[in-house]
Amino acid sequence: MGALTDEMRQRIRSCDRLSGEDLEQIIEYMAADPSGAAEAELIELAGRDRWAKVIGPQLARYTGLGVDPDYTLPTMAEIEEKAAEFLVPGFIPRGTITTLVGDGGVGKTAVWCAIAAAISRGDQPFFVQDEILPGEWTIGAAGNVLVFSGEDSAEHVLKKRLKDNCADMSKVSTMLQSDPRFARLEFGGDLIGALIRRYRPALCIFDPIQSFLTDRVDMGSRNAMRRALQPLAGLGEECGTAFLLVCHTNKRDAASGRNRMADSADLWDLSRSVLMMGRSNDRVIMYLSHEKSNYGPLQQTALFKLRGSRPEFVTYTDKKDEDFVAEKRRPRAAPAQDEAADFWNRTLAGGEKTKKEIDEEARAQGISAASLERARKDLINKGAISFGKRGKQGETVYKSTGQK
Repeated sequence: MGALTDEMRQRIRSCDRLSGEDLEQIIEYMAADPSGAAEAELIELAGRDRWAKVIGPQLARYTGLGVDPDYTLPTMAEIEEKAAEFLVPGFIPRGTITTLVGDGGVGKTAVWCAIAAAISRGDQPFFVQDEILPGEWTIGAAGNVLVFSGEDSAEHVLKKRLKDNCADMSKVSTMLQSDPRFARLEFGGDLIGALIRRYRPALCIFDPIQSFLTDRVDMGSRNAMRRALQPLAGLGEECGTAFLLVCHTNKRDAASGRNRMADSADLWDLSRSVLMMGRSNDRVIMYLSHEKSNYGPLQQTALFKLRGSRPEFVTYTDKKDEDFVAEKRRPRAAPAQDEAADFWNRTLAGGEKTKKEIDEEARAQGISAASLERARKDLINKGAISFGKRGKQGETVYKSTGQK
């Protein structure tokens, strides 16, 4: 390692609480000089008394080695086995990192505001419907939420979006960008850890992740992101907090899934769950695709549309981010009639649907109006589906007859 910068020397002389990255630099600086001269230089720089009382103990805590180090480790027989717990069933596990990834302008802020609002009410967000909830799940208690945004103003944007999503505003806390402490909000720093331990939130959101990385962290550098984010994983286990990190996609052509995540393999690896957002071929319909899950099966992709800043669930699909990206790369041929017929059968299996609902779901799944109509006529002729009118407006309603 090269010479210490003037900025680093100043922090050693005067800063009472060094960041994890500062301590890493000190450790590397001393390790590069086995003669001990580097350590002697640092002690002289800090002052012997300050080194013994301030910096030395921080190094000991950071490395896990105190004055009387304890090298005992628990055996697997002594460790209590625990099942994974979910804040959002199937999608967001407690005590770990989940990442929300999407192109600019697809509504990432609206989605995480909807998630934050639901947690503050003790409810589930729009993309978790009764049909996919595990049978033993019940609505939990309302939880505290911390949100940190390096892009959107809390006064001008976030408060309105949270209100639009019916958040319990007394349970959502943030730090204004005008707060002098905001510049100290960095992964691996003491301030984030102190706030998490103070509020012990059920959910903590960082948007975007780049705003909370120091200038010394290169997202594309192997292991750099791991060192920066590893303290979050520890905080999650300690406080039971689920972390939702929001990041943009990269601009690689034809990339999907893992390869679209902001040029950081470490971020994908550290995340226990990954959600990816984008637009379907129908530009009005958005998708939220569950791309990674370490604690259970992948959940179905939720299709939704935005009503102002409030996401509105449309339906589920088995398509993933890769499928939607592929559709954008090539013109989609009209689906075959049997595909449209399968859609009719699946859609009506759960009960009757209005024509408007069917048309909307078909459009979201890329089924053309022509194919939908041909399949409808064929299924009516076969006696597989029937239709009628209801209400004063004479709305057309379809249902399955149960015949093949």
